[in-house]
Amino acid sequence: MAKKKEPSKRRKIDRRTPSAKVLDQTEFPSYCEWKRNMPDWLSKIQSLIDCRYIAQAHRLLSEEEIQKNLEDINDTRIKLFVRYTVAALLDSAGQVERAAQYYTDILDIPDTSMVKELSVLYRKAGLLWSECGRYTQAIEHLYKADQLEPDNTNTLNCLAGSIMKIGRIEESMDLLRKALTIDPQFREGYSNLLLDFNYLPDGKSSEIFAESKKWAETQAPANLAYANHDNSLDPHRKLHIGYISPDFRNHSVTFYFESVLDGHDRNKFEIYGYGNVAKPDQTTDRLIDKFDSYRDIYKVDDKEVVEFIRSDSIDILVDLAGHTGKNRLHVLAYKPAPIQATYLGYPNTTGMTQVDYRLTDAIADTPDQQQYHTEKLVFLPNGFLCYNPGELQPTVKGLPMLHSDYITFGCFNNINKLSPGIIKIWVDILNAVPNSRLILKFAQGIDSQVREYYYNLFTEHRLENPHERITFFGWLTNTQHLELYNNVDIALDTYPYNGTTTTCQALLMGVPVITLAGSRHSSRVGLDILTRLEMQFFAAQSPQEYVKKAVTLASKPEALTQIRKTMRQRLAASPLCNYELIANDIENAYRQMWHDYCCSRGFEIKQSKSRQDTDYKPRRSSDRTINQKPHISGIWHNFCHLSLMSRPLNNVG
Repeated sequence: MAKKKEPSKRRKIDRRTPSAKVLDQTEFPSYCEWKRNMPDWLSKIQSLIDCRYIAQAHRLLSEEEIQKNLEDINDTRIKLFVRYTVAALLDSAGQVERAAQYYTDILDIPDTSMVKELSVLYRKAGLLWSECGRYTQAIEHLYKADQLEPDNTNTLNCLAGSIMKIGRIEESMDLLRKALTIDPQFREGYSNLLLDFNYLPDGKSSEIFAESKKWAETQAPANLAYANHDNSLDPHRKLHIGYISPDFRNHSVTFYFESVLDGHDRNKFEIYGYGNVAKPDQTTDRLIDKFDSYRDIYKVDDKEVVEFIRSDSIDILVDLAGHTGKNRLHVLAYKPAPIQATYLGYPNTTGMTQVDYRLTDAIADTPDQQQYHTEKLVFLPNGFLCYNPGELQPTVKGLPMLHSDYITFGCFNNINKLSPGIIKIWVDILNAVPNSRLILKFAQGIDSQVREYYYNLFTEHRLENPHERITFFGWLTNTQHLELYNNVDIALDTYPYNGTTTTCQALLMGVPVITLAGSRHSSRVGLDILTRLEMQFFAAQSPQEYVKKAVTLASKPEALTQIRKTMRQRLAASPLCNYELIANDIENAYRQMWHDYCCSRGFEIKQSKSRQDTDYKPRRSSDRTINQKPHISGIWHNFCHLSLMSRPLNNVG
């Protein structure tokens, strides 16, 4: 059992670290026996990784050290075991590309007859090539794994994921449906299918809702839920809030969740973390220090996690993942807390009746979307996002078009958000702005075949000379990623799945973002973000308006220059970066949830003027208005609002 320290101090409970992924008897005969006497140098590396001494592990995993140890091994089978173990250790140590190459090299060994299932190796290699953006290699390996072991649901799921990440959504969904035909209880595959629905250009909220409820009925039935909870029904007491997520790490969710974590009032709320983190990192360590209590639940059985949550007397359990990767929605199926909510990580309903609320706002989810949710939508008054750009904020440089003879558009969103429809819109923009350029940055940009696929797609939509007008970038460091915005004049958002972090980062670097708003959450986040900065005039309601706004703005270097000079200050002054405001709104929502729960159990709540009482009115963004800074919102605000709405546009298809 986890032990608590003195109440006045932060405490950490039941922290676990996953071991390096290694072979078991079902994959390679005799491996388990060999592992019991694994060479000391490999055992030492694994111990360093287990203790999170990653830098020291990297030194022992240098190619020179590995080759030196391999030289002493003559037995082909043992050498194979060592290479496989090294590959797993490299993966656990974060050296994904080297790990992928090691798995691939094993497959090139002439005599692999001792390998019981080659498909395992092909799948592992494919997964890692996918993780480092080499999707052509990934798909080749995963197809080979599927050929060697047809109807393996794990392989079908991995193949679907890689195909989805190069924009082939329908094909990905077909593979997932095939996997679910083989195993209707395939957890990961079903959640991935629901996630894919959100990327469909013609996807309907009613269809996603129906499929989500079907998932819940078969995978997380309501009869699993605990009917009784013994939490004290005191409406004004300090509440235990639990957050459960696989993304307490270097992940886009952290840009928003950490701000909320920082803003929580620890006199009124005790904050617990339940981390299903496969590869903990420095961000994980930083977040752990900010929880009052933390449990590592990676690879811990659902029922055991449920008991953790019940023993911690969690009043409100908040899921931060929805149907994204490595979620723990099956824990919520048991309803270990009397109140459960979902927030932040997934743009739609879970489909579960055991989840009572979904935190959002009235821009991202219009009130009519309630009919497509099993959860009650809670509309936060100042927005559901609280962006924390962190300390890494490179200098914003001058407008690129002033130093070249062309304007540069850019999109740094994930490749699976690049639908054919949005590419058609971008082609219309590029054709309407002579000599303009487009920068596309996504992990797969390093893959020549992926680049050629998109060059051809732009050509099909009648863009001439795409090789000259489009530049691709692959994976970059965080600093390089942000500094690349210094080469972009105007950012173009994706549709029907808008960017979130990429939009915030573009604004941080002084780059205005043109977005297209749709009817459901995933296609309204761009509008939501821009509204918080009082820049909603950059959000279009139709493809034609999207083109018009982009082309008009491209013709006004004076406005773009003013935007670039003031945007970061405008962002910092907005509700989007006001962590105290957003955390306060969330806490008020939690308190109201708790009051409603107490009332539903027959507890009568007396009204008072306390912040925690039901008649408390939260602050609104107008209390910290941007318009108090006229040098930010004056010239270019008025220009953009008028000219982007009214200027006629010629030669736009």
